Amino acid sequence: MSKARMLRAVKELDVETVRALLAADPGLLRVTDRRGFNLLHLACCVPCTDLGIAESQAAKMVTLLLDDGLDVESKLPPEQDRCTALFFAVARGRNATLIKLLLKRGAKVQNAPGGGLFAAAWYDDVNHLDLLIKADAKVDVVVGMTPLLAAWTWKKFQAARFLAKRGANVNTVDPKSGRTALHYGVEKEFDPAQVAWLVDHGASPDIKDKHGVSARNAHRGSATNVGSTRLIKVRLNALFRRTSHARPMASGACLSLIPSSRRCTANEIDSSRAPS
Repeated sequence: MSKARMLRAVKELDVETVRALLAADPGLLRVTDRRGFNLLHLACCVPCTDLGIAESQAAKMVTLLLDDGLDVESKLPPEQDRCTALFFAVARGRNATLIKLLLKRGAKVQNAPGGGLFAAAWYDDVNHLDLLIKADAKVDVVVGMTPLLAAWTWKKFQAARFLAKRGANVNTVDPKSGRTALHYGVEKEFDPAQVAWLVDHGASPDIKDKHGVSARNAHRGSATNVGSTRLIKVRLNALFRRTSHARPMASGACLSLIPSSRRCTANEIDSSRAPS
């Protein structure tokens, strides 16, 4: 019963109840749920904004748990992969206050899947991306693809632009297909203004994918002469005429990540597919 009360109190961010339970039985600090999530993981998963709770409440809970001895880099069981408290604060809690606290208490972005960048990019959260990059997350870390390429294919354009401005390689290729962000933008007929921004920031239309097709050639064959698609074709023609090779851009570019009531581990964060 005490274990169940403890788990419930942490999920509800009931700091005083957790404090009282730990005073009565310090061993409760080590309890985990059936998935192997410890109290720190669970506290970092609470989506305060969605529940109308102040972010600082989660920070108070996490401070209590860390002060009582839980490791800021607490690991999940091996079968649950290597998600950390910091990862959950980005991917589940979406809590900037908590991210800052964990980093201050010694959490390392390198220990979180993808440095947490894919999770932040999925939510188009530039603030969280900034916190993670300032904490030395590798902007071009590869987990299936890079954060920039993942953000672009997910149409998270604010995140993609931010990553490019922070040095991510806009010409990075998808290892499976050899395609670049520009390939995907042309193929999926993204807003020409977004495609133009990408080219203006160094994306080359002449990189060939594994089938020998460049973005420049792909756009000629993909668009038809009807409706809005004709307009896209006309605008891309004008765009690609501006440059035979895009200006080079400095290189700095797991995670189809959506909170789930079932689980949220690195195995669920496959950057090659959209979140389920």
